[in-house]
Amino acid sequence: MKMNPVGTAVCIGICACMMLISVSAPAEQALNLSPNKSTRLEVDGTVTKIVVSNPDVADARPSEDGKSVLVTARNTGSSEIRIIRTKGEDIVYNLIVRDDVSGLSAEIQSLLADVEGLTVKVVGDKIVLDGNLIVKSDYDRVSRIAEAYAAHILNLTRLDRTEMNKYVAEAIERDIGLKTVTVKVDGDTATVEGLVFDPADEAMALEKAKKRCTKVLNLMKLEEIMIETDVHFVIIDFGTETTSGFNILKALSLDISASANNEGASYSVSAGLMAKFNELAGENKARFLAQPHLSTKSGGTGKFHAGGEEYFTVSGTTGGSLEKVEHGVILKVKPTLRGQDRVMNEITLEISMPTAKPQGAFGLDKYETTSTVMCKTGESILISGLSQSLETQFKEKTPLLGDIPIVNMLFREKGRRRTHKELVVVITPRPVFPIETKGEAFSNDREKLLDE
Repeated sequence: MKMNPVGTAVCIGICACMMLISVSAPAEQALNLSPNKSTRLEVDGTVTKIVVSNPDVADARPSEDGKSVLVTARNTGSSEIRIIRTKGEDIVYNLIVRDDVSGLSAEIQSLLADVEGLTVKVVGDKIVLDGNLIVKSDYDRVSRIAEAYAAHILNLTRLDRTEMNKYVAEAIERDIGLKTVTVKVDGDTATVEGLVFDPADEAMALEKAKKRCTKVLNLMKLEEIMIETDVHFVIIDFGTETTSGFNILKALSLDISASANNEGASYSVSAGLMAKFNELAGENKARFLAQPHLSTKSGGTGKFHAGGEEYFTVSGTTGGSLEKVEHGVILKVKPTLRGQDRVMNEITLEISMPTAKPQGAFGLDKYETTSTVMCKTGESILISGLSQSLETQFKEKTPLLGDIPIVNMLFREKGRRRTHKELVVVITPRPVFPIETKGEAFSNDREKLLDE
């Protein structure tokens, strides 16, 4: 192919012209103004002409001496301002007119100063609200303000209740006060899960959660608990007693803690009670008569009976019928777990003896006491009041001399001696909590089977 020399010259000329135009194009400068604001631009040289691409946005006029240009912003928007000089390249400004939001930004910061996690900053002609808000009411307030100034505010805030949910869950757990119960909160819903050992504790946990969250999901498991109760019948010999009245707690040097509540008045003895009785037994001042062990569920009744049974005819029935009556020492204990470290004990102690009545009738002399006692795990309950006092009088004198008046004061002696014995019952309940077992869900063999 043969090229035309004239065409080649034209092409080279056009390319050179384009390169010249590209190189000589003036660089644009940024200029920002607010509506109704003016600025003066100094010009090196004499201004011959000013071209404004968008007169509705701004107006530009040269000064009398032609050494500067006064630019006045009218409305928001953008416009190119080209300044043509007698010498040198044109000066081009890219003007952007936007509202001044600095004053509005300060007002919004003042309105939302107490909102935790919020940041307020100005970017261009927008006020940007950003941050993770943890309180729903704060988030709603920020949203309302952003809507009111929608033309000037960009709202990037997010409602992140992770921390607040954590605070609420911790508060509910403190209110419940059970170590085996945990709480998770998501918004207005609280999930209560774990082990409880008493229906009353389950109801209490749900009630506490409802006070802080409108919705409560119950995932608690009610676990039956066995309570092992050790009972000791102890007879104590206090020797000679010359004072009137008797206080067994003072005699044993025991400290007790007393309390009263809506479940009944009660008292409990410290955990050192059995150690004191063992000490007395070692000194031959106490003797253990019986040591039964009662095992019941929480809320169940355990019974100990030492004695006999009698059958008597019930009158008023055809041919008569026999009814069995137990006598002797009968102890009934109903322990109920309260929480994880308290046991409510309903105790009935009966001591009875059959007696003969006229015409072969059956009688029963009975002593009975019933009490409700609250104690902590490891504490023992003391029941007393069964005592025996023996009083002896003696008179000694020297023969002959002890019978002479006045002189006999020196040769005879008389006095009175009283011995005191007390039967006490010591009850020590011990809840048996389930042991949490931890281990692999599947053995290695089962994992191999699953893989196959």
